[in-house]
Amino acid sequence: MLKQVYKYFKSQEKYLRAVINQLFFFEAYFVLQCVLSVVVFLLNLRFNLYKAGTLGILTFVMLYFVWEILVAYCKNKLQSQFMHFASVFASAYAVFGNALKTLYEVCNYINDPIKTIILGNLYLYEKGRLTYEQLFKKISEEIDIPSYTNFLMLIYYADESGADIVSVATQIIARETEQEKIRSQLRGTVTVSVAIIGAMIALATYLVSNALETTDIVQQISPVTVLFTLVANIAAIAIAKMLLGWLND
Repeated sequence: MLKQVYKYFKSQEKYLRAVINQLFFFEAYFVLQCVLSVVVFLLNLRFNLYKAGTLGILTFVMLYFVWEILVAYCKNKLQSQFMHFASVFASAYAVFGNALKTLYEVCNYINDPIKTIILGNLYLYEKGRLTYEQLFKKISEEIDIPSYTNFLMLIYYADESGADIVSVATQIIARETEQEKIRSQLRGTVTVSVAIIGAMIALATYLVSNALETTDIVQQISPVTVLFTLVANIAAIAIAKMLLGWLND
């Protein structure tokens, strides 16, 4: 279970490193997340254990929320570059008439992490470590953005069946243009919704913090109340994550 969780976060790291900073590592962020949570916990021990524990956990949860927002921002930025990738591919294929040569040529006009992923797997293919089908599947899995995945796999099947790849690419670009219009309409709504959710989490944390400073209130609060607050915040983050996911589907 822990291994699967670790792989999930590591798969997101490449977007943050490509868009924000090459020095961005999940391990470093996780350590920072833990350290800040512990610091908040220790600073609030002077009030009471209830407040210290609650705010420590909420700090950890809120930093996870920040992580998800950063990942969504980076994936959305790479998603917005898909049209350029697909257009360059279609143009290059019209010249070379070969999917492999076209992939090499496309890498001269795109940025990381897409460029590095494609070149790395082309190298493995040249060394005989990947079959032709595995090449496209592995690139798709590592990029892990639906538009790129669907495009690459359709190109593979079109190439194998002898279909007109330029025509296939043109159709995909046309469909993606329509989907991008929908994403543009969603983007504003999702941004406002996530901002409201973030503000609600911050407000709830502030109110809980103030309430737990008072000894009389702490004595009357049931542990279930604190647990409910934590679950509510986690549920809010889950909703925000779902909304952000719509932009990449």
